[in-house]
Amino acid sequence: MKTISRDLQPLLISRLNPGKAIAIIGPRGVGKTHLLKQIKEQYGKKCLYLNASKEKERTKLQNGRMTSGSSLPPFVIIDEAHQLYPLRESLEKLMDESPYTRFLLSFESEEPCNNRNEPLPFCNLYPLTEVEYHQFYENPGREDLLTERLIYGNYPHLLHLKTKKEKQHYLSQIMDYYVQHGLHPNENRIKTGKDMQLLRMLSFMVGQEIFYRELEQKISLSRKSIESLIDKLTRMNLIHQLQGYKKNLKKEVGKHAALYFIDNGIRNALINNFNPVRIRNDVDKLWKNYLISERIKQQQYRNLEVNNYFWRTYDQQELDWVEERQDQLIGYHFSLEGNHARAPSAWRRAYPHAEFRVISPYNYREWIIS
Repeated sequence: MKTISRDLQPLLISRLNPGKAIAIIGPRGVGKTHLLKQIKEQYGKKCLYLNASKEKERTKLQNGRMTSGSSLPPFVIIDEAHQLYPLRESLEKLMDESPYTRFLLSFESEEPCNNRNEPLPFCNLYPLTEVEYHQFYENPGREDLLTERLIYGNYPHLLHLKTKKEKQHYLSQIMDYYVQHGLHPNENRIKTGKDMQLLRMLSFMVGQEIFYRELEQKISLSRKSIESLIDKLTRMNLIHQLQGYKKNLKKEVGKHAALYFIDNGIRNALINNFNPVRIRNDVDKLWKNYLISERIKQQQYRNLEVNNYFWRTYDQQELDWVEERQDQLIGYHFSLEGNHARAPSAWRRAYPHAEFRVISPYNYREWIIS
């Protein structure tokens, strides 16, 4: 079996400091355990790997009794750390026991890290990047690999499944797990049904502005409940919310956010549509969602300080993606046709010094890895 090196690992290791703890955040299935075991293998006896989902190891962790007489090794990895209770007290006992040890934890959501007094720093782990995905193939430039990812996404386990039916089943199972155990694990089936209804609607609305009043009327859920669910999806790294860029024009849209899924496969599982690209009527959404998810991974793994937006006016002029980095402003148009589109006239007038670029199947690889 081929080993895939994850792009997050160098950044993660660089942030590990003696006497400190850092977390990996990512939903089930993105490869957290695999990455942690790779780090364990890299450091050998200097690293202790523990899984808090196992009762014996969890009990030792919660009692702060990991060693008998000797100190902990330089690195301690705690997988499934959300199983620890109480988390903060357990971690403090371990850090007091060995004040120079580096602690690396994994969670499925950033929620356990958001302690008001002392937030736990974390790095996000996503499904495979295109570069990581290509490590698995001898001929990574094959066009069919791109169309495959537009439909099934980049979850690591998919690389080991041979048939389309197996891939569809796996993605549906993962999505069911997110709903049952991630969003409202203790809620009744009626609540879960409402969640699924909302998730399906959001899946069809990829790239569109979210109007809460419209969702309230269609699903019979309060705005507070809808906002809560979208917030949980965001903290679980399942969706990414994008605000409108609004600076110089009154007619610019900026009040409502648009959203994209971090993985195309999860989005398609929600709407139960795994039809091939050639017969889809939503290929444009799939293309935009894929590009944005890849760009977000790249920005996070390279620790880039950049603000992302979409840009739209009330008279229907728009850009799919806008990046603001220091004094540089770049607007992007995502196209499946070619690289010949022109910047919207309102954009050129409002931001004459901004750059404009077209991202198409002909140049997208350079963009998502540059």
